[in-house]
Amino acid sequence: MKKVLVTILMGLIFVSCGTSSLKNPREDQKFYKLFDGVVLDQNELIAMIKEYSKNAESVVNKQAVDLAENFIEENNYSELLFKNSQSSKHYSDFEESFFKFIDLPVARKLNLLRLKEFDAVEFTKYIDNFSKTEDAAKRLDLIEKIVQNDFPSFYQGDFSSKLILMISEYDSSKKKLTAYRSIKSNFKLVTLQLNLYLFQAVPVETLTEIVKVQKNSEYKKGRAFIEEVQLKTNEEYLEMLSKRLEENGIEKVDFAAILENRSI
Repeated sequence: MKKVLVTILMGLIFVSCGTSSLKNPREDQKFYKLFDGVVLDQNELIAMIKEYSKNAESVVNKQAVDLAENFIEENNYSELLFKNSQSSKHYSDFEESFFKFIDLPVARKLNLLRLKEFDAVEFTKYIDNFSKTEDAAKRLDLIEKIVQNDFPSFYQGDFSSKLILMISEYDSSKKKLTAYRSIKSNFKLVTLQLNLYLFQAVPVETLTEIVKVQKNSEYKKGRAFIEEVQLKTNEEYLEMLSKRLEENGIEKVDFAAILENRSI
């Protein structure tokens, strides 16, 4: 499962603009900067599903997997996110105020310093030996804050957990809830570990500057707008996928009922 989670989370961090079908390249580039870590690439979503299918054959619904892959190929998440953000009356204010933060010299410096390639073996080795890293405690504290500030409600973990559950077969609500909780919890852990790995070359002083920027009230307002649009897009996209699955005889997953039943 960890390999599956790493696959999708690498998509969140190294999202490829080249696979998006958004119409305006210049606007597209700025949009991806504004929504860095939120945009989901179609290829990465499909890669996640394929990886999950290989590693969880006993619970995978193969028909649902095929339908989900076709749906993702036909429906670009990025376009829906783009449409939802730009349809908001607050978008122009958000773009103007938030871009000045992500385009600060310290942000550009951070992008230059962070790793551009991912090696699974090196990742595991680095995490296993992280406690021996210079300033490990301080680095962990700062990166925990950075992750928390940029993913306060962690909607992407919720989105991916629900997507995986929609293509799985469990014979009880209890098993569905257990699987959902486990996947979402692991997403949080792997997200932190990936950021520790990706920012390993970034000096503690630079990480400290980033945390200071994130404390700005305007920055927080911008993140709130991003989360609002992200949640709306996630809900719409999963509902569209759910309808596609239902039309082909796949039972709908009632997440509200599963998550509200505290007695399970």
